[in-house]
Amino acid sequence: MSSSSSLPSRLSQISAGAQLVVLVDDSASIRFALGELLGSSGYAVLTAASGAESLQVLDELARMGRAPEAVVADLVMDDLPGYDVIKHAKRTFPAVPVIAISGGTRNVPSDLPLDLARRSGADLCLSKPFSNDEFLAGLRTLIGKSTRGLSAGA
Repeated sequence: MSSSSSLPSRLSQISAGAQLVVLVDDSASIRFALGELLGSSGYAVLTAASGAESLQVLDELARMGRAPEAVVADLVMDDLPGYDVIKHAKRTFPAVPVIAISGGTRNVPSDLPLDLARRSGADLCLSKPFSNDEFLAGLRTLIGKSTRGLSAGA
């Protein structure tokens, strides 16, 4: 789903029972590839092209009373680090799992940012490049755990 139209109109295109994933990455090619993978696997996807845009998406979802099933956040973005996205997602939707993804930087290997992401509240940390199977298996496991947790508490 394009991030150019308004969130309410983007959400209106998602069926009520669809499992919604918020995907945050400043790389258009990563957003496209993961968005296609998620869509072809039956998930509805809302993308954000920056950390700041993701905060707006999460806040609007909260105002609308629509928690996503998961948030996927790149850690290294130009405007706002993924750690801030993770913390905001966990404050806004404490039960929603967050997957941190990172390829590191030219000077920093990916294991360092991913370790900090764990300490920031990420439920799963994946180093780029990762396989489609690894990503989807982790996502399904986390969504299953959060769904079971919500049903047990109800």
